[in-house]
Amino acid sequence: MMTAPPSLRLALAQVGPAAGDVDRAVALARRLRAEAAADGADLLVLPELFLAGGPSAAPLLDTDRLEACRAGLEALAADTADGGPGLVVGSPTRQGDDLHDSAVLLDRGRIELTRHRAVPGGPFKPGPMPGPVPFRGVRLGVPIGDDLAHADVVECLVETGADLLVSPAAWIFGPDSQDTMLQTAVARVVESDLALVLVNAAGGDGAVVWAGGSFALGSDRGLAVQLPMFEPALSRAVLVRDGADRWSVEPGAIADTLEPDAALWQALVTAARGWVDAAGRQRLALDLSAPESLVAATVAVDAFGADRVLGLMPDADSTRKAAVLAAALGIRVAPLPLAPVIDGLDRMLADGAAVPSGPALRDALLPVARAAALAAAAATHDALLVGGDCAHPGPHALFRPLAPADVARLAAWRSGSPTASTDASRTADPAPRPHPSPAPDGLRFAARQGAA
Repeated sequence: MMTAPPSLRLALAQVGPAAGDVDRAVALARRLRAEAAADGADLLVLPELFLAGGPSAAPLLDTDRLEACRAGLEALAADTADGGPGLVVGSPTRQGDDLHDSAVLLDRGRIELTRHRAVPGGPFKPGPMPGPVPFRGVRLGVPIGDDLAHADVVECLVETGADLLVSPAAWIFGPDSQDTMLQTAVARVVESDLALVLVNAAGGDGAVVWAGGSFALGSDRGLAVQLPMFEPALSRAVLVRDGADRWSVEPGAIADTLEPDAALWQALVTAARGWVDAAGRQRLALDLSAPESLVAATVAVDAFGADRVLGLMPDADSTRKAAVLAAALGIRVAPLPLAPVIDGLDRMLADGAAVPSGPALRDALLPVARAAALAAAAATHDALLVGGDCAHPGPHALFRPLAPADVARLAAWRSGSPTASTDASRTADPAPRPHPSPAPDGLRFAARQGAA
């Protein structure tokens, strides 16, 4: 039996799934592993279901996608023959007719071991209660995602000899999700008396948002490492074994947490990025006639920068509002004349079966013409059309989960933020400074504690 090492260096890859693109996910895992190797890591940990595109990609898991995941695991496993870091990769796996949410250990040039989530969820069948995963002399307990919320799963890991807990996760953002995630982890540490490292996904895939905020807790429940919320990041957690074979976590980088309105705003920014990325578009287009369009446009500018945001203004609406928005946010605003569209639809209907004509028909055609003009303008500019109207939620309605009062509160919060005001009547205010979308290719380890 291999002797336990005095320390274990984990690389925490807080990244979002690659929009269901397995090849892209494999390429990202390889880049992250190369950087983890340069930092001297022993093990790189990736989030739950990373390889397939995250939990919301479950409906897309056909035979071809599952075979691609299997091939990706084999390719990444082969990479580990170089003696560098091993990997824990979140991936779907199939065992017979059962689909599982799994964590797969890759090391020594092969797939060493696979563990399945023990708690049922979605299309995934529960696996057996898990035992530890041996890795270079350390017995890793690997509770996957919602497994961590169930004390009996961690109890089983403790009883079967786990030395510490490493949890790949994809906790979906919600009003209290960050506190819930941390409190759940603390409860498991108290019960098990083991150090715990949780690696959460960060980003959006067009359907959900993951808030990141990965962390490491010592067996004393102390927070030793905390990654930023929402941002893709690669950080380290160094675990040290004492003479009694107990593992502690060396103090590392601890990112600031976000207060609730800041977190919600950043979730909206992340959702917008996820939609555009999932759609494969270059920019985001907004209907500026919607009641909440000013706030939505500000979210869009924070997500992409003004040059990648297009405001669309149907000609029935105030041109002054368009001018104010363009001046305040620096975005391009394109007018949409609806009269030619309505005239064309009117002529088309007049040439067919007998239908009502006159003002009543034109009024009925207005929303049709409006929708067609908005969609066509967005497509022409390679943009994804996103609405901000709480009253008309659609598949890409930015404020779909919010009430108008919530949007008003966020607008007031954003107006007081140090970047800019969202009050469109104050055109002298500086435009918001965009928060550039993080590029996974350029991830770097968080600065060591105490570093400049």
